[in-house]
Amino acid sequence: MKSLRQLQDELVNLRLTAIDNSLWELKTTLREKTRSAVNDGVAIYESKLRQTYTSLVLTGTPQIIAIPRDIGRVISINVVGATNEVSRKITDWQHRPTAHTNLLQINARSHNAWPYVAVEPTLAHLDYEPAFRELPADLATLSALTPTALGPVGVTGGSPGSTWRAPGYFELSFPSTSTIHPVREVVRYNTVTSTTFDLLERGIEGVQIDWAAGAIISAVYEAPENAMPVIMARAQASMYEFWVRHKATYDQYQALAGEQALTLQDLLTVSRAFEDKADRSHSRIKRPPAPAQARVRVRRP
Repeated sequence: MKSLRQLQDELVNLRLTAIDNSLWELKTTLREKTRSAVNDGVAIYESKLRQTYTSLVLTGTPQIIAIPRDIGRVISINVVGATNEVSRKITDWQHRPTAHTNLLQINARSHNAWPYVAVEPTLAHLDYEPAFRELPADLATLSALTPTALGPVGVTGGSPGSTWRAPGYFELSFPSTSTIHPVREVVRYNTVTSTTFDLLERGIEGVQIDWAAGAIISAVYEAPENAMPVIMARAQASMYEFWVRHKATYDQYQALAGEQALTLQDLLTVSRAFEDKADRSHSRIKRPPAPAQARVRVRRP
């Protein structure tokens, strides 16, 4: 899994340091623009990952349940027993996302399909494809984080509760107390508030080490590796469009990066070439979505 920080660095291939005001302003401009370009690629060529929501509780028939807004397309709903094994599959349901609430309606016919005890709620697992959500800007830790710390970890630089989905993943990167450089650690979090991430699972990827206060927290995009070239090609197209509209910024970037200067026509040509590359690559890897429901009929001889 790659973080937004990694994708941004790959996009411009330039690590600027704030040695004067002009470089600091350029770095700030590029960081925000590269984040926008990556999110353009993610939105256009959204990767369809299958995930499971395990906290769905059924208590009556029929029933309308508010589910997390991150649930985009419901694939299937399975009732589970005490051992977390699937016992029944619900076949009569409707997913009704609204502007404010993500609703799931369980109809009476399907709810009566399994033994139901009114005094005990029934647990179900919901398989779904997550809805698109922009990769939020980087944050920073407020205090040191030991290798065994499982949260909560306080952050500064934004309000993660309103922009980060939960559960999810983030990447910790420099500065750290380790002498290893560069170093990163991917962490899974299960809950997020306005100022903290909590219930952490450490060392999903990278090195599980001590992190100093001020360590960078960057969002991780959960997607197959073969989807990343498509997203980056579309992000490159967005960046070249940006250079066309901001030629002075491009000239400054080009001088610092040591790249050959391109004319406006060349920039437009390269932008279109990356768009075509993204489309061609996407056509090779895309797969049809999994069916939301299937019925099998047995034909008798």
